[in-house]
Amino acid sequence: MAVIHSIFPEQCVVCDTEGASLCENCLHTLPLASTTQFKYIHPLWDYKDKRVKRVVRALKFYHTQSIAHKIAPYLQNLYTEASQESIKLSKEKTYLLPVPPLKRHIQIRGYDHVQHVVQTLSHMYPDQFELLPPTTFTRVNKQAQVGLSREKRLLNMRNAFLLQNPKTLLGRDICIFDDVTTTGATIEELRRLALQHGAKNVFAITIAH
Repeated sequence: MAVIHSIFPEQCVVCDTEGASLCENCLHTLPLASTTQFKYIHPLWDYKDKRVKRVVRALKFYHTQSIAHKIAPYLQNLYTEASQESIKLSKEKTYLLPVPPLKRHIQIRGYDHVQHVVQTLSHMYPDQFELLPPTTFTRVNKQAQVGLSREKRLLNMRNAFLLQNPKTLLGRDICIFDDVTTTGATIEELRRLALQHGAKNVFAITIAH
């Protein structure tokens, strides 16, 4: 990878400056998101901003995986602020739960960018985070959320996930992670299931809203 970058230097996906997939200047100037209607969902950046959309699309569709390392410190800070404001965590690690994707999306894109980000977070902050097994939840419905109204999104997400091992959640602090939240229906359903099966605290952080 280092050899490839020496021949073809990475460029910032926002401003095209050479040197990194997301430069420090752009990182510091991306607009923060406003609060959502759910106190337990904490987004980092404002998805209405074109620059934020470029970051998410590069990570999601163009396999610019190094973006995960660039945004991880910002997500970790967001997690710290969110946990201090809204919940009382235990002294044990928080377990990261990536939103399970549709299988056809992974087949099309070639990898799970949400899983990649949580893996990066757990590797960079091992004293704080631990990953839940990727099979904790599986997505059993086949319809995407894009283009649906909030009411239809809520209906689409009802019983959309299957919990494989309820004991995995028992008594634990769970942080759900997704790239973008719009209506919050997906996270709302995952949180409902996690609390129903014994999770202690369940909240979410996302890249954008």
